[in-house]
Amino acid sequence: DITPSPKYPDYVAAKGIVLVRAMSPQTNDNQANDAKVNSAGKSSQKPSALSPSMQALLDWSAPVDGLRAAVMIQTQNQQQEQTNYPKVLLVLQNVSDKNIRICDTQMKKNDDVRIREDKRTLYLHDKVKGILSGHSSSGGTDTDVELKPNQVVMLDIFHGEVPSDKGFTLSAALVDVLLHNGSMLFSASLNLNTAPPNAWSGKLTTPPTRGAVLAKGPLPNDMKSRELFQVFLDHARHNGDIPGGMIKRLEEKVQYFISINTGDQSGDPYAKKMQRVTTRFEKDGDWTQADVVSLLDEIAAVTTIPMDTTLDTIREETLNRGQLLPSSLKNANWGQALPGGLRMAWILEPVADRYHLGSSLNSRVVIHNSGEEPVAFKIINFQQPKHSATNGSGAAIELESTYWTTRGLPKSYRLHPGEYCEVHAPGIGIGRRNNDQDDWANVRPGTWILANEGDDVVFQAGEILLTGDYNQKVDSDWWLKSLTQRLRMDAPLPANEAERKLILFRAVQDLFGTSPRPNEAESFYADKSPEALENLAKLLSKRSWITPVSGSIKSGVTKFRVLPRDPDAANRPRVASNPGRYNLADTLRLVVTRRPYGSRIVNEANLMWFPKGENSVSTPVSLPDGYNTWAAGWIPETTDLWIATKDSLRRYDFSNLASIQVQPFDGDQQSTAPVPNELREQLNGIIVGGETPRPTIGPVASSADSKSD
Repeated sequence: DITPSPKYPDYVAAKGIVLVRAMSPQTNDNQANDAKVNSAGKSSQKPSALSPSMQALLDWSAPVDGLRAAVMIQTQNQQQEQTNYPKVLLVLQNVSDKNIRICDTQMKKNDDVRIREDKRTLYLHDKVKGILSGHSSSGGTDTDVELKPNQVVMLDIFHGEVPSDKGFTLSAALVDVLLHNGSMLFSASLNLNTAPPNAWSGKLTTPPTRGAVLAKGPLPNDMKSRELFQVFLDHARHNGDIPGGMIKRLEEKVQYFISINTGDQSGDPYAKKMQRVTTRFEKDGDWTQADVVSLLDEIAAVTTIPMDTTLDTIREETLNRGQLLPSSLKNANWGQALPGGLRMAWILEPVADRYHLGSSLNSRVVIHNSGEEPVAFKIINFQQPKHSATNGSGAAIELESTYWTTRGLPKSYRLHPGEYCEVHAPGIGIGRRNNDQDDWANVRPGTWILANEGDDVVFQAGEILLTGDYNQKVDSDWWLKSLTQRLRMDAPLPANEAERKLILFRAVQDLFGTSPRPNEAESFYADKSPEALENLAKLLSKRSWITPVSGSIKSGVTKFRVLPRDPDAANRPRVASNPGRYNLADTLRLVVTRRPYGSRIVNEANLMWFPKGENSVSTPVSLPDGYNTWAAGWIPETTDLWIATKDSLRRYDFSNLASIQVQPFDGDQQSTAPVPNELREQLNGIIVGGETPRPTIGPVASSADSKSD
């Protein structure tokens, strides 16, 4: 069940999909009195202003002809009369320096799902799976207003809807799903084609968002405090108050900051200032949003370090999801699977069966659930274990290693069958360390295999500990402790059953991605003891369909032959198709990142110029989604970077670092691009095997930068 709601039984669950039997938005012109057009032909809706705090809470689309859009959820917190019928609003804001007329009175009403024009559409997203469903409403909202710069107007996405025979509205059902499931998001699109000639027309698509649900308006001044406050809002009660258990996490980090800085020459003044804040934590129970904002501002006036460490702790206890394993990794050097099917591969990239002496190879540490049920584990996200290697006769090969001071963070995962995740690790060098050697990919090996030319090497990556803490100790009780810590964030436990339902549904979704079982719900609602949250944790830990894993996990071996040093290495083409920081000049780097975003695998890149004594300058490099769907190539001592995709070639001329020029070669033009032949062959060889995850349903957000949690 991926969209649980305790109030709306018309939502029926199925594994992997959601079947919606809720009603379509029904309109009744006699009852839809919230936006009637008056006798003068003008809408009763008025332009208004959003507070800076609310503007900052919303997730905005990129502007189109001076107009931008965001989804906002209006509940009883903002409008008391909406206790039973919350609304999902599309907020339109004029971000130009001229007036903009918004008129949808001529929008055509058409329920044909094949027609996209003149519709408002709300999409329900899962943070991992992407878009689950879409719900459209056609026809206008009787809006005809003129927005001055910075003014807004709010359109009810399901304008004129009335409750069904069972007393439900679609808006209320969808908002209830969002409230009870922290992984759910909304996005919306407005496709307005039939506006009058002097009014705005076009299409806007918002990024996925929580729609400032339960927010009452005040925001902390500092950006890091706002980030933490947003996390607090995801745990808010129905009335918007923040659970005391969330504030308790912050208090623990404030006290820790004081303890490690007291008596320190540099830190003691900050510890004394922070000590004065501690009296604020004497408050018991839940906190109003205004009180939380005031507290965060007071802490940030000293330092934002406690906010950072609180966020780290919350993230450590959040079960992250994986991505489906690409076919390019199916035949990796997998080690023996643990109970539950969890296995690991330590992959050296680029993958080959022979390497020249002096090669620097990236390490890619992949953990995959090859079993038939979900697996949960905790791991430090930066690993540097003790490796070993032998030659063809079985004799040990000496290794030289250095210890990187990078401090990894514990990270928890719930991998469903077929999913995988990755952790970071230092690279591997072939032969003796050579600090003068060109390292265009910034591999910076942590271990050098001191092999000789002609050796057949069998490389065995070291074991990695699962459920390890900072000291890499295994705790066999980590699963119960993790469940308990997650539930304590919602303390103190309210007596009200509706609030308990909210806590239970959110927690079970976070931890298992399902709805509570009847016995779990009945036990929790009836438990009035002070240990009710701890008792619930014990009950949840007994679920049999998920396998908590601890202990060590090991990769399979990697075999390769060592070739002599390449005399032409300095002049050979440099090619990349994975994340990294690639040196193109003394002050120029190609920086590539990859991240999951719903069902997408998002590749992002920038050419970063670092002029001496000045701020860095970024030039965006557009890359397609997926694995091996792009390749970057460069010939040393030249000033052309080539980016190849399936349908195009682009040349980035960085002869003038202050003004990098881009030249596209699309379609048939690719064959005429002046790319060196030896580079073209390598680029094409990568693109041939590219994999793009299947597209999600619905539009891609038109925001300048998509967000993820």
